[in-house]
Amino acid sequence: MFVDAVRSLRAARGVTLFILFILTLTISVATVTFSVVDAVVLRPLPFDKPGGLAVIEYDRGDGVMQHVRSLSPFKFLAVKDRAGAFAAVAAVWRGSRAMPSDGEAARIPSAAVTASLFDVLGVRPLLGQTFSAAHEVAGNDRVTVISHALWRGRFGGDAGIVGRTLQMSDGPLLVLGVMPEHFSYPISDDRVPDLWTPFVIPDEERIKDESSYLHVVARVAPGTSMGQAQAMADSVRAGLAQAHPVRYERGRFVVTPLDEAVVGPTRGWMLLVLFAVGVLVLVACANVGNLLLTRALQRERELSIRASLGATRARLVGSLLIESLILSLSAVALSLVLASWGIEAVKAALPPGIARAHLIALDVRVFAAAVVAASVTGLLFGAFPALQGARVDLATSLKGGATVTSGNRWRSSVLVAEIAFASVLLVATTLFVSSFIRLTRVDLGFDRSNLLVVTSVSGLEGSVSDLTARLEALPGVAAVGGASAGSPPLVAAGFSGGSSATRLQVPDAAPGAAPVTADFNRVTPGYFAAARIPILKGQGFGDASASAPTVVLDELAARQLFGEQDPIGREVVYGNKTRATVIGVVSNVRMRGPEAPSSPQAYFPGPATARSYSYLVRTTAPVSTVVPALQAAIASLRPEGSRPAEIRPVEGAFRNITARRRFSAGLMALFGALALLIGAAGVYGVVSSSVAQRTREIGLRQALGATRAQIGGAVLGQIGRQLAVGLTLGLLVAWFVSRGFAALFFEVRPTDAWVYALVAAALMVVGVAAALVPARRASRVDPLIALRAE
Repeated sequence: MFVDAVRSLRAARGVTLFILFILTLTISVATVTFSVVDAVVLRPLPFDKPGGLAVIEYDRGDGVMQHVRSLSPFKFLAVKDRAGAFAAVAAVWRGSRAMPSDGEAARIPSAAVTASLFDVLGVRPLLGQTFSAAHEVAGNDRVTVISHALWRGRFGGDAGIVGRTLQMSDGPLLVLGVMPEHFSYPISDDRVPDLWTPFVIPDEERIKDESSYLHVVARVAPGTSMGQAQAMADSVRAGLAQAHPVRYERGRFVVTPLDEAVVGPTRGWMLLVLFAVGVLVLVACANVGNLLLTRALQRERELSIRASLGATRARLVGSLLIESLILSLSAVALSLVLASWGIEAVKAALPPGIARAHLIALDVRVFAAAVVAASVTGLLFGAFPALQGARVDLATSLKGGATVTSGNRWRSSVLVAEIAFASVLLVATTLFVSSFIRLTRVDLGFDRSNLLVVTSVSGLEGSVSDLTARLEALPGVAAVGGASAGSPPLVAAGFSGGSSATRLQVPDAAPGAAPVTADFNRVTPGYFAAARIPILKGQGFGDASASAPTVVLDELAARQLFGEQDPIGREVVYGNKTRATVIGVVSNVRMRGPEAPSSPQAYFPGPATARSYSYLVRTTAPVSTVVPALQAAIASLRPEGSRPAEIRPVEGAFRNITARRRFSAGLMALFGALALLIGAAGVYGVVSSSVAQRTREIGLRQALGATRAQIGGAVLGQIGRQLAVGLTLGLLVAWFVSRGFAALFFEVRPTDAWVYALVAAALMVVGVAAALVPARRASRVDPLIALRAE
């Protein structure tokens, strides 16, 4: 049967190649998508009993989700010492270390961690040992555990690496051990640490709750649920609030399962993409099934003769199924070649911050899934054509009618299913793409175009006004503003950096009135002009130093403090009971991007020295043309040999913030385009086959007086009805399915009527356009030739 199947496929090379093209394209897309989703979302975390691991964060309680909700060393120790619900708690501080190499210092990704990390994760070194709590003391902390990749790549897998000393720019590190292959922590993104060193808590940070920069992970005690762990963390916060009621009255610790913390941000949209590619496979299966059914009906006479010569129905069905499996498995072989290239392309295009992205590969697991899926797919799209094609007898075949009529009905049913699947996918695509478009059009409260941010400028000599004047004098620079506390808009969320907060209150506030927590920013007089933040009332800061403290509030802070009253000239209290006069109100800025909750903002005059600022530079020329002059001007004010300033477009920060939505919208658009293409091919194939089989009928109708317009209209009318049925079914399914993904769409409701109207119109236009050529061919059938052919 195998040889017969191969001969049969070679005899119809055009159809065979077309089917291979559709299957190869679809399976390669599905394989790449599955490899990404499997590595990032589906695989369990590579730690001992990962279900018992949790991340502990701190929400400051002002309703604003911070870009980083880290813990301070003080809070970490409070949880470690008082929370009995955790068997072990560990802290991690990410960074990098310089390792001299051939005259240059290479930056090695590293993590300073407490020794308890390895017990929390339940991971043992491949060679040697990990460090202990005794190493978490200054002077005893010059030890390290290195990654498997660093051991193999830089040291050639030398088994004698344990006990060797690594010469680092900040001093030697004694290698205690080598971690197993693929071990990585933290696993928040693809920047895998190569060095783990002991974290030494500064003495002053043990007693003062100041900077929050630690990622904290814990193992829940045996028999303790996540809910109980959260309750225990709440009790720790209550203890802190009892000792310091003002500082801790609104915040709370948040206990999140590690799996949710790592995968949660990407799980929703990745599962939607996997769902979409599954629907695309169904569209392709329906299309290929129709092509095979058409071919089986065209081979009716051949199959009838084989049956009359003794071939059983089981043998005929088996032969046709083998053809389907040959097609699907051949497509797998071709698609794996495409997928190997596609996986690398997708990894390069993935948005930053995707956890475990470095694990994406065409491995045995993905290969096995592709082969199994292709085999099932081959049986799926080949089963009915095989059964239908084998249901023949010689008499019926020679008379030529019943089987063809039945086959046409089944082809129409499969086409309806194909249109239904395509409409479901197109609804999801439209929702995702329109959601992304709306995201890019959100008013952020400032103008991000032609705006550069300059960071890492410590060590500058001179005053802010001198530096500002020098930069503004450069060609293509329109305005310059600086921020010495807090981060410029989007920078903390899109690149790196932190944010500061302060509590604001009016002097005559009622006893017990809650203060307003606002972002704390110290800025130069030119800041609002550089960022193009509109001044709604009053004025910004002048160049001369004010005789008394002043503040500029944004409209949200002003409204929360003063209601509808005019805030200009009023006083607010902040920090250590310092009073400041409100001199202006500016537009609220979405500091962390279009999707993050907007928080109140307060702006204060910054210090006079230039060394501690980040700068915003507004340009009149393309930003890339201004960067060299900026870099040269800043370098002239810094010590020789110092690290160059980092100059990046703020638009780049916005692209980083929206990268996940952009990537998923692009994938969905690709899937939607493929669904339209395959659907159009399906319509064309069904109508062409129907016209070819109905040639005698069409000729007879023309002989009886039917016009060409009536013939073409009848063909288009029939396909229009099938399109309408498929759209009705598909849109109803999409209506219910899309509501399950409602949380993934930004300012778009999955029940918006315009989405369904647009999809229906698009599929109707594409379907009718695909049917026009065969309909026109039907209208031009010569009745004499058609009747004589029979």
